[in-house]
Amino acid sequence: MPIIENAEMMDIGPQKVEVDLRDAKVVAGGSDKMARVSAHAVVRISDHPNDIIVAVEHLLHVNHSDVGRMARNLLEAHIRSVLRSNPFEEAKDKIRTGIMVKNLMGMDLIKLGVTVDELVINELKLRGETSEVL
Repeated sequence: MPIIENAEMMDIGPQKVEVDLRDAKVVAGGSDKMARVSAHAVVRISDHPNDIIVAVEHLLHVNHSDVGRMARNLLEAHIRSVLRSNPFEEAKDKIRTGIMVKNLMGMDLIKLGVTVDELVINELKLRGETSEVL
């Protein structure tokens, strides 16, 4: 008969992480410029049994807000990476850029058993522009 000596709870609910970058470097017109980017993502522990095991191994003793902080840092890093490695004429497509960032972010987070449910680029414009770039 098994005896349970200890049990710990782990918050597996979704959480929204947001970034508001005012100084993301982009290549526009052959020179480096700065862009403003506002985005949010919804992350959570994956439902897949193998990913749950991975999440428990890596995140059982980690505060739920710390998981969000890790996700926020990855979101910011991947936004900067995608904007820096693509011409602004391509990167200004918010849907395309969002998909690229979500894929990169997802590859990193799944190693911790975390998945990205949603990623939206709310605003993407060169610094000094008054209207939103679509």
